Amino acid sequence: MKRNYLLLLLSLLSVSSFAQLTVQSGATFFIQSGATVTVQGDVTSNADIQGSGALLMKGSALQTINLNGFSVQNLQIDNAANISLGGAATVGTSLAFTTGKVSLNGFDLSIGSAASITGADNTKFVVTNSTGRLVKNALSTTPFTYPVGFDGSSYNPTSITQNGTSDDIGVRCLQNALTTGATGAAFVKEVVDASWSITEAVAGGSNLSITSTWNAGDK
Repeated sequence: MKRNYLLLLLSLLSVSSFAQLTVQSGATFFIQSGATVTVQGDVTSNADIQGSGALLMKGSALQTINLNGFSVQNLQIDNAANISLGGAATVGTSLAFTTGKVSLNGFDLSIGSAASITGADNTKFVVTNSTGRLVKNALSTTPFTYPVGFDGSSYNPTSITQNGTSDDIGVRCLQNALTTGATGAAFVKEVVDASWSITEAVAGGSNLSITSTWNAGDK
């Protein structure tokens, strides 16, 4: 017999806290508008986290969030010990930084076509420390800033405008400028000591305007 678990239905403006949060496959987890679910431990979800309320990562130690490719509408980061991505994830409406960084590891973090990132700066950003990319879905003529850095101390945001065909555009910041682009030996002089790997979901059709920023110590 198939069993579905209704884990939580939050009332308007209610606030709940969890040490760990696990959403089983086939379950419905709904955060109602105006509500906030605060998690102090890890989050694992095998289903979309539904509703327009917020999921707040607010631990005192490193937290892992693994959405296994599923989505959450509003994700808030408020953890000075930082967040680690344990699986691909999509943010549908808003990714908001208060304190801390998100390390992607080997997983993509996708931002919905109408979604925004707020609060990011040189102390709060997305760390592309491995093969994971920060992806903006359906990037178009509205400029979008990718608040990325190759490690926790280097902030190298890049702003991209799509002047061609709308596409899912992904960005990784790399620690060095390499002789063959994404691989090879690092250039050691007369370059910015950082680079950006930019990818598209559908080959061809892109015409990108790109403005990148680097730390003074990266040149």
